[in-house]
Amino acid sequence: MNELQEPFELVKISENSFKSKHFLTKPHPSVRGVYGGNLAGQAVLVAIRTVPKGFVPHSLHSYFVKAGLPDRDFFWEVERLSDGKSFCNRIVKALQDGEVKYVAQISLTTKNSMKQQQSAYEEFKKKVSSGEADEDDDILPVSKPVHFGRPYPKWLGKYSPDEIKINPRVDNRHISHKLPPEMTDLELTRKDEENTPATERQLSYFVKWGNQNKPDLRAADLDEFRYTGLAFISDSIFLTRIARVLRIPNLDHGQMAFYFSVSLDHIIYFHDSDFDPTEWMSFSFNAVRFSNDRALIEGEFFDSKGKHIASVIQEGIVKLGHLSEKAKL
Repeated sequence: MNELQEPFELVKISENSFKSKHFLTKPHPSVRGVYGGNLAGQAVLVAIRTVPKGFVPHSLHSYFVKAGLPDRDFFWEVERLSDGKSFCNRIVKALQDGEVKYVAQISLTTKNSMKQQQSAYEEFKKKVSSGEADEDDDILPVSKPVHFGRPYPKWLGKYSPDEIKINPRVDNRHISHKLPPEMTDLELTRKDEENTPATERQLSYFVKWGNQNKPDLRAADLDEFRYTGLAFISDSIFLTRIARVLRIPNLDHGQMAFYFSVSLDHIIYFHDSDFDPTEWMSFSFNAVRFSNDRALIEGEFFDSKGKHIASVIQEGIVKLGHLSEKAKL
């Protein structure tokens, strides 16, 4: 068990109940509740611990009900909605002092690896060539894998993570970010963005699970924590970047937000199982709607080779206050 995995470890109480082994942390000392990525990451781990071997998460749909306290134990309750041959469904609730703080419905599947799909297809084609199988059947046992996804973000195509300095704001809690110059310098994107609707301004950065100063930490040593790690980093930064989306001037867009924000819900789609969140990944997102002090964000994760491996959707409360007067729509 390494330093990345240990904070998320669970104590099993019964078949359908667990307790967090450690208190969960806040994203910043000034924030009231624990970091939402902690809850999403541990919820995924809880779900994995209640399904047969071979099932992995492919989606999480969750709500932040109340602020989770950093000095109280979290207890996790599981409702087993279904157990099939290819899919399992779980409802996972996080409680403190008997109150539900977070609830998630998590779907898990046995078929979520593009690499395995491709290998199975290639093996099938070999059998066809040797006469062991017939590809003229109406229903093929193995069909050719078809994949498409979002293109790799334009900003990050210019850079290697090695070229960009790490952003120090959250490096002390095992999550690391590298922001390209286009994220922080409005002049670099003036031509492209000023005549572009706010919903089409795509922001991007590099992110990984782990501390830049401790490169020996590896999540891949224990497969189930791969999904915990991705869920953990999936709730970082983007809700606090609405001021950047709106191109509000005279702010240091590399720092913490200058307004109140809190997550309401969180959705993750794991499109593939072949990824390692302890390597530098890319995240790109758009704010697709902002109204009634609520921002709706859609984003995509790309692995270190540029493959689209997960998508994230989140709505959160964002109160811009006086900053709204300078918004560039």
